[in-house]
Amino acid sequence: MAGTGKRADTKKPSIWKDKDYFGKRGFKKKGVQRTIYPINVGQLDQHIEKWVVSNEARKEKEEFHINLGKVGYNKLLGDGKVTKKIRVKVASASARAVEKIKAAGGDVALAAEE
Repeated sequence: MAGTGKRADTKKPSIWKDKDYFGKRGFKKKGVQRTIYPINVGQLDQHIEKWVVSNEARKEKEEFHINLGKVGYNKLLGDGKVTKKIRVKVASASARAVEKIKAAGGDVALAAEE
């Protein structure tokens, strides 16, 4: 950065245009980079009937069955209320989400990512 402020604006505009001039650049972790696509239990409760209509979930008696990996989510979070019995298969879930699903009469099965 030495000398960039000298002689008024001659160098500043050229630096501002280069987006890679400022900030950190560096190494990336080798191996599989995992992106988390989360959904809250409240959103799951709202959208479950829509997914039954589109055959991404199924309903047996009063219980819903869904594999969140097939819908595009890989983590279940615990924000919101659960009003339906839902059996969920997901790669990972928070403890609060599992607690809320079980309190509503459902179940959470943790499965490997697809």
